[in-house]
Amino acid sequence: MKTTLFILCAFALVGCGSKSGGGAYVPKPQKGVALTTVAAGDEASLFPATVGNLWQYEVATSITGGAQNVNSKSKYGFEVKAVDPVDGGNQLTINLLNEDVVLTTQVWKVTASGIYQVSVEQGGKKIISVPDQLVAPFPIKVAAGTPEEVAWNGKTITAFGMSDVTSLTHAEGPEIVDTKAGLLSAYRFVTDSTVKGPKGEQGTMKTTAFFSPKVGLIKFVQRFQAEKFVKMERMELLQYTVK
Repeated sequence: MKTTLFILCAFALVGCGSKSGGGAYVPKPQKGVALTTVAAGDEASLFPATVGNLWQYEVATSITGGAQNVNSKSKYGFEVKAVDPVDGGNQLTINLLNEDVVLTTQVWKVTASGIYQVSVEQGGKKIISVPDQLVAPFPIKVAAGTPEEVAWNGKTITAFGMSDVTSLTHAEGPEIVDTKAGLLSAYRFVTDSTVKGPKGEQGTMKTTAFFSPKVGLIKFVQRFQAEKFVKMERMELLQYTVK
């Protein structure tokens, strides 16, 4: 199976000490850090769109049940190289960096309806999600009981290759999240997906992305499973420069 780093299909996290789903969500404030609520209409602050913005992450990957087990850690940077108006919001062109070497270029959108991943270049080829892959739906609706789910169905890259994916995403928070860049207030967006590969392969994927107002993506966890094959990817913010 492929192990491409495609933010949603290789970009996902779990955790931070509380569980998702089933019943009312109650964030636990920590001393010295205030919870920040994003007002309706200001959701774009969760992904600051300015050329030169740079986020540096530690990425841990583990694979079991494949041809060989894998456990690795790397450091990557995400730098905004261009911002263009689109669909009433912004389209961001972002370089994925490893020690200042550009590994891939990704395209994201931030609009009134949410944060989306549009495409990623790999090996000189642009891989496009159809439609744009939903990461965080807007407006943010945090329910007191059963979470309000937003559906996404389409084709995107997974460990199987280009796959049919059916997803449901809901929001939780705000909550205080512990990162290597410090404690930050953030919203949690949880996506549960079923995956059908190009040869009929079946799998499931759970993705959790944490976005902090005026900071951006601060944590990401993803678990992909197909029978005995399990791939976990965890991304955590190390430092950032946001203009």
